[in-house]
Amino acid sequence: MEFAASKMTAGKQDELPDETTIQESLRDLFLGHSSIKPPSKKLVIVVKSEVDRCKITMERPVKLKELENILMRRYGMPLNIFHSNISYDYLQKINHQSELDNLIRLHDMRNKESKFRLTVSPKEEEDVILKPDARGVYRVGDFINDMASDAATSARTNVASGTMDLSKLANLPELPERRPPEEYKEGSKIGTGAHGSVYVCYDFDTGEKLVLKKIFARGDANAVKIKMDSLRDEVGLLSRLSHENIVQYRGAVVADNFVLIFMEFMTGGSLYDVIREAGPLPPRQAIDTTRQVLSGLAYLHSLGIVHRDIKSANIMRTAQMPVVVKIGDFGSAQFLRALASLSSTSYQGTPHYTAPEIFRKSRPYDEKADIWSVGITVIEMLTGRTPYADIEPAVLFYKMASDDKIEYDLPKTTPEPLSAVIAKMLVWEPSKRPTANNFLSMEIFWNKSTPKHSLAT
Repeated sequence: MEFAASKMTAGKQDELPDETTIQESLRDLFLGHSSIKPPSKKLVIVVKSEVDRCKITMERPVKLKELENILMRRYGMPLNIFHSNISYDYLQKINHQSELDNLIRLHDMRNKESKFRLTVSPKEEEDVILKPDARGVYRVGDFINDMASDAATSARTNVASGTMDLSKLANLPELPERRPPEEYKEGSKIGTGAHGSVYVCYDFDTGEKLVLKKIFARGDANAVKIKMDSLRDEVGLLSRLSHENIVQYRGAVVADNFVLIFMEFMTGGSLYDVIREAGPLPPRQAIDTTRQVLSGLAYLHSLGIVHRDIKSANIMRTAQMPVVVKIGDFGSAQFLRALASLSSTSYQGTPHYTAPEIFRKSRPYDEKADIWSVGITVIEMLTGRTPYADIEPAVLFYKMASDDKIEYDLPKTTPEPLSAVIAKMLVWEPSKRPTANNFLSMEIFWNKSTPKHSLAT
């Protein structure tokens, strides 16, 4: 496929106060200029777990093995270690010494005086809590009597970041058909997501194929109980979401130390699978897919929900024609992210789709972060890859926090209106990005079978 010779860029309007300093530091680092001040001989590390928060001071250069041993002595178990931004809503897993070295180097360039932040979670395998009967069938009543879909009658707790308006969710009508199965049979494991293991399962009474996500909570018993109690209603409220471009939640079961979430099974797999198997999409298909994603996002945003992890792997499809596209995996919603902090997997974003304001500690994010992620996904649909696909996450983390534009190539066959849409989605300053409803009102997304006046409602 031919690509346009010129690069498309999306820029921002307002500069961060420390932008020049950051850029000069990066330049000096690679050019070897002596203006770089050497970092302190010691590194102050703040470590956050679900149970507590502590501070560790280590001599440089920091050795990953030594850090692992210190944490093992403190917590008494092997741990996953993640580098965190200041708000702890983006985590980059540290697996090797080179990754730790790179993250510390980038940290020093941004602010030598700040603390290096880590989040930790257990490495243990999934607990064997649920056991089927002799037929291989799980009976919900055997291990839990409190179904979250029954309990979700009020929104009595608040989500930490305030990105969800629970009062709006609580006001949605209850859907009697959205209940977890009373008996189900577990099928094959189809993945391990950011928040737990995912299985195919079968409603033993109806024979319907569903997706089951298992999330197990670990940690201090009191902390787990408090967390689970505070999340009970919110998890159940997911089953009230109802939109043609949103994967349906069929209900959830909540216990003291685990959650089972039952969801609609999408027969056509994910957009990611399609791109990997068939290559880039024709512009016509990319436009239709984008329209449906924006429609689902407009619904979520109207309820105060920021998805926070829009990407091709979370955009699901039906197998039949016409293809219906649905947004899935609300694992990035704040209440499930809080659950994940109790599990062995913890939360980890996808940096290549992530909006720059999420990397910048001075910029809280809102629904405009989802718009940026849609823009990246549209580029992936048209080209088969995301911008900066070859850059390792630790470097991309810094690049997106310090740059003021993003560069990408589009095929020559890309219609100009679609190129313009992408540029608007990737405006660096989030307040300058249009909303999902704004985009749906543009002619390029008009569904010929739908009256114009109803598209943005």
